[in-house]
Amino acid sequence: MTTSGSTSFCPSLDQIRRDALSDLGISNPSAGNLEKATFKLNLIKNQWQNRGIFLWERKDVVIPMTGLSAGIALDASIIDVEDNAFFRQNGNDYPGSAMSRTNYKQETNKNTPGIPNRFYIDYQLANPIIYFWPYWNYATGVVTGTDGFTYLCIADHTSAAANRPITGTNYATYWQVVSAASPNKLTAAAWANATAYYSGQVWVTANVRMQDFVSTTDNSDAPVNWCNALVTALRAELAPSFGKNLQERQKLDMDAERAFMIALGGQPGSGDLRVFPDFR
Repeated sequence: MTTSGSTSFCPSLDQIRRDALSDLGISNPSAGNLEKATFKLNLIKNQWQNRGIFLWERKDVVIPMTGLSAGIALDASIIDVEDNAFFRQNGNDYPGSAMSRTNYKQETNKNTPGIPNRFYIDYQLANPIIYFWPYWNYATGVVTGTDGFTYLCIADHTSAAANRPITGTNYATYWQVVSAASPNKLTAAAWANATAYYSGQVWVTANVRMQDFVSTTDNSDAPVNWCNALVTALRAELAPSFGKNLQERQKLDMDAERAFMIALGGQPGSGDLRVFPDFR
């Protein structure tokens, strides 16, 4: 017996929506049908993320200090930040925890400098803004290395040729390469000689938005075991638009929820961990 040897199956946007529409009796969908299916699929994706299931969309995010007590804007792709964080300065880690809006507002002196141990996040429509207390009174060095990548200062120093990233012989003692892409939202400056660079970053775990379905060839921003759940959910969402009666829609809803729970069961660390008594 021979097998294919292929493990790359992953349906595209076009395949997902055509499959769902076909199950509803639409074998030759119009452009309008396909557009509606794409719209619904993106709604489903965003709705699912509210259920906290997408562990693969949790990212470690580094936040360089600005040297100001004002809030620091985070990337717009961040939709939630976990309650725990740590501040790293010169190789030392200091734990921090989230505080409520009320507690932050009640701090009488928000201009207190020191090692940050608490943070508050104001979730704005455009992007979240994070506030620290106390705030770090130094701006963290973020520069572009000679290789074109973004580097974060990890140890205070005065710059010289020997510590320039990455041509300096001991640059790794003072600089760490990081991604300038989402969700870090880092802006790198040109490296300058004989300049005082400071370390000091807060690391948080953030939940970021799943990528949208846009092009017909786009794959789902999710593990392949969620693809069937996407199809069945899309089918149930589209059912009212294609004349399915209440009984048919209830059956489609049940199929969608069953597929969702099957997918959820294959994802360790997700799902409701509460234990309910059995009174039968």
